[in-house]
Amino acid sequence: MNHVKSLRVMSEHTGGEEVDPPLTNKRREMSRASHLRSMESMRWKTVDVYSITEEGKGLIKRTAEPVSLSEGLEVCTEWETKGHVVELRRVS
Repeated sequence: MNHVKSLRVMSEHTGGEEVDPPLTNKRREMSRASHLRSMESMRWKTVDVYSITEEGKGLIKRTAEPVSLSEGLEVCTEWETKGHVVELRRVS
C-alpha cells in the first residue's frame, strides 16, 4: 500500500478536522503569480463580431478583421439596435 504524505494538517481549533496549512509568504507569492498568469491567458484582446437577424437568415461576420474588445462592443451595439442578435468570438 502506498502512503502519500498529505499537505493538510489537523487543527485543534476545528475540532480535529483537516484544514489547509497557512500560506507562507513564498507560497502566497507563487500562488499570486500563478493566478496572474492564468488571468492573462483568459483576457480578451481582440474579437470578431457576428450577427444574425431575428428571422434567422444566417450568421454574418460583421468585422473584416479582428478588432479590440471595446470596438467590438460598439459594433455589437450598432447591430443590436437594428434588431440583430450578436455574438462576440475571441480571437486573442
